[in-house]
Amino acid sequence: MTRFNELANGLQKNHKDLVGLIASLREALNGSDLKKGQVILERIEEAAAAHFRFEKDYLYPRMRRLVFNIMDRLSCQQETVRRFIKESKVTLSRGRNAGNRLRNISEALPVVSTYLNDCNDLA
Repeated sequence: MTRFNELANGLQKNHKDLVGLIASLREALNGSDLKKGQVILERIEEAAAAHFRFEKDYLYPRMRRLVFNIMDRLSCQQETVRRFIKESKVTLSRGRNAGNRLRNISEALPVVSTYLNDCNDLA
C-alpha cells in the first residue's frame, strides 16, 4: 500500500505543480514577459512529459487489467443469472410440488441483485 500511496501522492503533486505552472504562464503572458513565459513553458513540458510517461507505463496497463477483470466478472455473473432464470422457469412450471426448489429460487435472488447492483454501479 505504501508504493500505491507514493504513486498517488506523486501524481497529485504533479497535477498541483502543473496547475501552478499554468497559472504562472498566464501571469507571464498577461505581463507580456516572453522570456519568463518560455522558461515556464519548458517546465510545463518537462512536468507533462513525466506525467504522460506515468500514465502510459503505469496507469494505463493497470486500468486495462482492471477493466478486463470487471468485464470477466460481469460475464460470469450474466451466465449465472441466465442459468438462474432457466432453472427457475423449469421449477415454477412444475407447480406447487416444487417444494425445496422454490426456496432455492428465493435463496438465489441475492446473486441476481448483486449482478444488477454491480452493473448499475459501473453505469
